[in-house]
Amino acid sequence: MTIPRVSSALKAVDLKQIPAPLIIGERINTQGSRKAKKLVLADDFDALVDLARIQAEDGAHCLDVCVATTERSNEREFMLTLVKKLSLEIDAPLVIDSTDPDVIRSSVEQIPGRPIINSINLEGDGSRFEKLAPVMAKYGLPAIALCIGPNGMAKTPQQKVDTAELLYETGKNYGLKIEQFIFDVLTFTLATGEDEF
Repeated sequence: MTIPRVSSALKAVDLKQIPAPLIIGERINTQGSRKAKKLVLADDFDALVDLARIQAEDGAHCLDVCVATTERSNEREFMLTLVKKLSLEIDAPLVIDSTDPDVIRSSVEQIPGRPIINSINLEGDGSRFEKLAPVMAKYGLPAIALCIGPNGMAKTPQQKVDTAELLYETGKNYGLKIEQFIFDVLTFTLATGEDEF
């Protein structure tokens, strides 16, 4: 079996790194970085590209990009502009991160290379999966597959395995291969203080 890869316009990266792990830089994510959110709200594309460059220079294999905020409604347009700039200036492959499948689809269609979709799951009626699986199939893209099924997040080890299998089996209906799934079993640290985790 060949090792699956992702790529930018200039560089291919094996999803299975030796030595492990695959490092995904998360600093251009408005949901987890105050700095990124501030830069997005200021329309500071140059600073966002600089932030991407620093992560790549510090050893990130891929870069997560999430620009969603409650303060603005133009996520799609902003994402398209940013990924275009990143694709021209940064050689690390991108991980397109959005809760809006249309933002993901539009973004991956304009990226030279093979990005990662962040993320798919089977939550609720499975409509997110139904919208993104054809995009994965058409472009041969991998996706981070969260172990969330129709009944919510899988909590026990067996539920996680069952949900991962359900994700894969559902994906086969769209022609997806196992190599296109990067399973995230959603583990939490003991510090959460929640008995169920």
